[in-house]
Amino acid sequence: MKTLLFKIYFLFFIGLITISGCTKLESKIYSRLPTEEFFADPKAVDNAQDLVTIAMPELGNGEQIRLSNASGGQLLNLFNRQTDNSSSYMKDAYLHNFDKNLRKQPWNLMWTRDFYAGISKANLTLAELESLKTKSKNIRKVIADIKVARAYFFLQVLDCFGNAPLDTLFGADPKTVKTNSRLEIYNFVEKELRENIPFLDTRTNPKNRMNKYVGYAMLAQLYLNAQVYSGTAAWDKVVAPCDSVLKGPYSLTSNYFSNFEEENATSENMLLAFRNIGKVNTFILENLHEKGAPAIGVKGAGWSAFVGSADAYNIYDAADKRRNMWLVGPQREAAGSERIIDGVPNTGPLIKFIAKVRVPGSVPVRVIDSLVTLNHQVATPRFGITVNNPRLADLEIERMVGVRNVKYYPKSGIVLQNEQMSNDYVLLRLADVILMKAEALVRLGNSSAAKAELDKITTRAYGSSNFNILNPTIEDIYNERYREFMWEGHSRRDNIRFEIANPSTPYWSKARPPLKPNADTGPIGPGRFNNMLYPIPAEQLLLNPRLVQNPGYN
Repeated sequence: MKTLLFKIYFLFFIGLITISGCTKLESKIYSRLPTEEFFADPKAVDNAQDLVTIAMPELGNGEQIRLSNASGGQLLNLFNRQTDNSSSYMKDAYLHNFDKNLRKQPWNLMWTRDFYAGISKANLTLAELESLKTKSKNIRKVIADIKVARAYFFLQVLDCFGNAPLDTLFGADPKTVKTNSRLEIYNFVEKELRENIPFLDTRTNPKNRMNKYVGYAMLAQLYLNAQVYSGTAAWDKVVAPCDSVLKGPYSLTSNYFSNFEEENATSENMLLAFRNIGKVNTFILENLHEKGAPAIGVKGAGWSAFVGSADAYNIYDAADKRRNMWLVGPQREAAGSERIIDGVPNTGPLIKFIAKVRVPGSVPVRVIDSLVTLNHQVATPRFGITVNNPRLADLEIERMVGVRNVKYYPKSGIVLQNEQMSNDYVLLRLADVILMKAEALVRLGNSSAAKAELDKITTRAYGSSNFNILNPTIEDIYNERYREFMWEGHSRRDNIRFEIANPSTPYWSKARPPLKPNADTGPIGPGRFNNMLYPIPAEQLLLNPRLVQNPGYN
């Protein structure tokens, strides 16, 4: 008798959303419930896609987004001690030193937990629905929901690993699971989206579900990167799906930071977000210095794990309100309702933390001294310092450097622990659709139409039209995407796409002085090896010898 092994998890998830407030509930052991009985309830069928999208949390807070931010040049992890493999790989990602032999961290976690866990859930749910003897009237729509959700996971596989199993059958013989080409996965995702988007509904809530607008935005993403994924550009196919989204009920928030604050999943410009029911947003916790909590009006201690690079901070003009996402310079204790992201300077006492500055000779990392939680007797907040190899440097000098990103601003007064932050992780928002359309228009030679889209973003960023660009170039689009989606997992994909489309400008393979002087080698193109694709996890190759390692990692 067929069963859904994770139905009990699903009902708990649905219960959190829909039946809070009930005082007496009838219980069934759904992990032992036959499929026919389980799906006899129309609500169970309607909510079937939640069985799949419940696997999306790691897309907002997993290896994929961290590695994209690091390899895209936006994030550094200087806490890189010799015994700390869990963090040292982030520095390696920044340098594009991808090691095929790292198993549990990070490639295998990305492969299993971030991507194929969702694909497997989709395959199982589809098999269960298609086996029903009595099917509900809306079964085609429900199947479309699940197939588009599965396509979302395959889109991530396509982007990160390229050549991977196109596994669409639950319970398939492992001997039949093999590596499919990147082009095959590209064609599959395109086909799945085009066939199933027409059956999706237009409901915009909850934000963790597929709808027509999410489907069209995914299609636009696919076509925007078509030259990377398939070898053939498809700029002319980007605009139409973007317009399908822009004609919908979404609108830009007036405040950029509304995208990331508490209750951000209700934002009118949010297409897809991880429903953070478990309050497990660790964004601030990972980034904030261990003594930096008073600077943003919270309690507890940060992990001091990730910092921003000099390039990431310096791309912002002083008038750009988005620059307020960074903690930089001598920090003061926040008083009352002061919020740095609103541009209100803290007026409390200066936070001091004196570190021992010991810098042995080795390979330097050029970063900005943020002075986030200490007074290092440096007069200017943008003072550049040289920090040597963190494996050898004094621990405290490692922790004091680098600007800190606090765009997912926590609720004032909370104790900074991972169960305390309920900000939802952003996966897809309207600004991305706007800038995808602008980029396609510029590449198609229609800068005047692109300007109208770009103006929406720059006007919000600066609070006026004074910084709008008269004749936007592809470089303007690149810089605006870099600023708008800082630390949101876009930079790796963007850098690769811009270099493939503009091979004379090394957005991806340029050296990050002085650490990466001999960057990615090999011919420009979708088949370029070593660094434009991650290595297939060594653990997966051991489990399935039919899989083939990506070129450059053998």
